[in-house]
Amino acid sequence: MTRSFHEIESPFEPGRFNVPVCLAGAAALVMIARWDGLTWADLGLGRASVGRGLRWGLILTAVVLVGYFLAFAAPPTRGMFLDERASGLSVGELLFRGRCHVVEGVSA
Repeated sequence: MTRSFHEIESPFEPGRFNVPVCLAGAAALVMIARWDGLTWADLGLGRASVGRGLRWGLILTAVVLVGYFLAFAAPPTRGMFLDERASGLSVGELLFRGRCHVVEGVSA
């Protein structure tokens, strides 16, 4: 399914519409599941489970960030983080490119 979303976006400038296309695709999948009779709880979005899911998401995000920080702090792996393409970009641009373009490349 994510490949289909990537194909919708591909005629445009790479990455420009990635976020809106993927959000629309995710919303479409949720709508299809709901029309098929699944409940919010079946989708993991019920009141009883959404808080637990958000907590796990935050915990795992923190684990990944700590891993990146440790890898960057260690001299043998620091060089892997240096990239000329990142010079001159703002923090916001770096975060957007790292979050959206990496995900796009993985789902392609």
